[in-house]
Amino acid sequence: MGKYYYKCSKCNKIIKRFPNFNGDLLCKECRKKLKNYRICLNCKKEFYSGKSSRKFCSKSCSSKYTLTGRKLSKEHKEKLSKAAWNNRGNGYVKVKYYKIYCPYLNKFISVQGTYELKYAEYLNKNNIKWTRGKNINLRYKKDNDEFKRTYYPDFYLIEKHIYIETKGYFSDEAKKKMKLVTKQNKNKNIKILQKEDLEKLNIL
Repeated sequence: MGKYYYKCSKCNKIIKRFPNFNGDLLCKECRKKLKNYRICLNCKKEFYSGKSSRKFCSKSCSSKYTLTGRKLSKEHKEKLSKAAWNNRGNGYVKVKYYKIYCPYLNKFISVQGTYELKYAEYLNKNNIKWTRGKNINLRYKKDNDEFKRTYYPDFYLIEKHIYIETKGYFSDEAKKKMKLVTKQNKNKNIKILQKEDLEKLNIL
């Protein structure tokens, strides 16, 4: 091999010396692809993404990365929450629904997410009469609204006359909404149960 000829660090093709900004020796074709090479966020290996904006080398790495329990900033959580809310009707967010028997209504009804399912199971186990539905609601109004809005609680405890709202991540938007609901319905007993509250009841 001549003095000024080297092997491409990507494809081993014989090339003249032409180092890129990282000092790697690349042929013309590999230099064009360089901008489409990324580092996988999970395994840290380099992969070719083509024209896509993928951040993971595989679906396996993507699922592992999202299940590692990484800590997200409040701003990041808020961004994810808003994205989910804005796309809720476009098929972007798949909400998990479960069927559970409601003794008071004497039928199976749908609940949304594992928190609602676990809480409904807790109520049934402890023989606490509960219900939910379009007929169980409270009215509230935002400052700029001309007409009142309708809030549907997750559960209504019949004998205790308590409206229950179960929350996983409590976004700022949801907090503002619940603040308006409670403020404008002071004669109603409204409780918000988050993860730590459910853990105290040994539900989670």
